[in-house]
Amino acid sequence: EIPTDVDDEELHIGEGFSTYDPNGDSSVVTGSSVVTTGDQSVVDDSLLEDAEDDLNDDMKKAKRKGKPVRIYFKCRKGVREKGLWLEAFSKINRFSTQTRHQRGIMTTFANGVRKITQHRARIRTSSSANFAMGVRRLESDLDSSEEGSVGSGQNSSAKLDQFLHGKPLKGNAEKEYKVLPGYAYPHRWMTLKELHEEMMLPSTHFHDLRDPNKSDKEIGTLKVEALQCVGLPRLDRTSETDGVVYMVCGSCAFATDVIPDRLNPMWLRKTQRACIFPIYHGYARLYVAVFDDDGAWASDDLAGRVVLDVARLRHGSTYDVTLPLRMSTHIYHRRKRGA
Repeated sequence: EIPTDVDDEELHIGEGFSTYDPNGDSSVVTGSSVVTTGDQSVVDDSLLEDAEDDLNDDMKKAKRKGKPVRIYFKCRKGVREKGLWLEAFSKINRFSTQTRHQRGIMTTFANGVRKITQHRARIRTSSSANFAMGVRRLESDLDSSEEGSVGSGQNSSAKLDQFLHGKPLKGNAEKEYKVLPGYAYPHRWMTLKELHEEMMLPSTHFHDLRDPNKSDKEIGTLKVEALQCVGLPRLDRTSETDGVVYMVCGSCAFATDVIPDRLNPMWLRKTQRACIFPIYHGYARLYVAVFDDDGAWASDDLAGRVVLDVARLRHGSTYDVTLPLRMSTHIYHRRKRGA
């Protein structure tokens, strides 16, 4: 995905770009020189200029519409090549989370129904199972070279290694679901078992809310991870709940990613789900509320909330708890709000 929200003089391709020969030879073109992986070939300068002019025209048209330019290509060298492209484009913020659909009457109708339901589910095939396993192994190679996350001990590292180096997957009649949000897991599909295993792994990043310039003295810290909601009420008429969790402790607040159209949303380890709160006094409270996100121009609907007294938590301990959501701390409601 190429952004077009730049000045006109900056809206150009540059001196070099890559092309692909459908006959099977991959070529890297820089100016008028050509390097091929197959037989030696020559590219006409006029063809190169025409291709560059066409791409520049597409970028100018996209800029007038206020949209980026999206380029689609196929990976023909196996699942590991596809996984490498996914990881590389995601790191430089050039990966598009849009799904390409063929044009036609039936596909247009199907896309309309898909936008309404948003139940991204399909039957797992052998190819999708092999791709899932290839991406796991790629992530294992990348995670082994990076520093461990906060709260990841020896036991967590062993679970991560066991999950990423599991047995080869086989295609069966099991359903797989599109992983959300797309920026953290671009074009990834997982089964319910894989989603749960990924959710239980340590978070890759904790958002630190501590302020070193604050005059108040800290007496401790509280690390919180929002993993999953179960049985949320349906708060939208045309779709399911767009779940988002807000956490407040003292003067600090944190919000997770929005998981759209799910009554049982999961926040996986690469999503925005974990934070570190500073504790300044012994009677601090942690407020955790689940809302249905209605966008920036509307007020969110409350699904329920829980309140935790920090003084009741033991120092240096980790709690894995499931708490029922309530509309009020003191008033009982018969209708279930989930957990």
